[in-house]
Amino acid sequence: MGQIVVITNPHARQNAKDPGRPERFERQLGARGVVCETQHLEHLDETCRGLLDRDIDVIGICGGDGTNHLVLTALVKAFAAAGRALPPISFLKGGSMNTIRGNLGLRGSAEKTLAALIEKKETGEAFQLKRQSILQVNGEKCGFFYGNGYVANWLYEYYSENGVSGPQRAAETAYNAIASVISRGAMAQRLGRRFQADVTVDGTPVAIREFGMIMAGFIVDVGIGFKALYRAHEKEGSFHVVATALRPGQIAAQVHRFYMGRRLQGEGHFDELARELVIRSEEPLGYTLDGEMYKTTEFRVATGPTIDIVMS
Repeated sequence: MGQIVVITNPHARQNAKDPGRPERFERQLGARGVVCETQHLEHLDETCRGLLDRDIDVIGICGGDGTNHLVLTALVKAFAAAGRALPPISFLKGGSMNTIRGNLGLRGSAEKTLAALIEKKETGEAFQLKRQSILQVNGEKCGFFYGNGYVANWLYEYYSENGVSGPQRAAETAYNAIASVISRGAMAQRLGRRFQADVTVDGTPVAIREFGMIMAGFIVDVGIGFKALYRAHEKEGSFHVVATALRPGQIAAQVHRFYMGRRLQGEGHFDELARELVIRSEEPLGYTLDGEMYKTTEFRVATGPTIDIVMS
């Protein structure tokens, strides 16, 4: 009989506030599974390779969106290299950003989620699974949401106040951003930085050269209720791409469309489904994948592997 494996990030916001959580997980699991606490990112690949020697029913990831992305990347890499199918994945709430869980309709604490996994294992009831495609950036990094330009600029503002994060901080940052755009303040100047790039979607060039932002993903709600990728679930295996030359003021004037899940209006706006997005810029360009920040000059965002997510 397989085990339940829980990989937990002690530095994720909720986990950091509750250092006794891994020990409680161990008590919950007993002989049914094991807890892997990843203190350092450089040990994550080794941890995931070590799972190949185990008989596993489900892997729980305890952290936030960034933890999910980092662990999924390491798991996909390890299991693909070994020619093994990835076991079902369960997302246990433990971070400051839990947008992916929200999009999946998952609720409850990490302990309640783990208890549900244990109960199903004890009773022999099958896990309710959802087949879900994920993004793969440059053939390696895995996640659900990619964003650059205004999106990355906003996240730099969000992260600028050390140690402060979570839904309230996100809402405050969004409110301050809109207010600054309206008043043409200093924050708006930082958020409104634009970039030049050559972009193709499924091999076809996009007729825009200067961009404000590009978003792509398999989730509808990218945070704080913004249903910016409202077509993300429209076609299996295809993700939603929004690439725009609209300026912050033009977007702020129709921000209600983000909440309603509707296309933004205006010239220089691309809004389509895709399986591959290629971006080439002369200067290094910052981007986010599920809240983690990176920078490079060339991106290939493509439909990656399909995983099984435990829904109950």
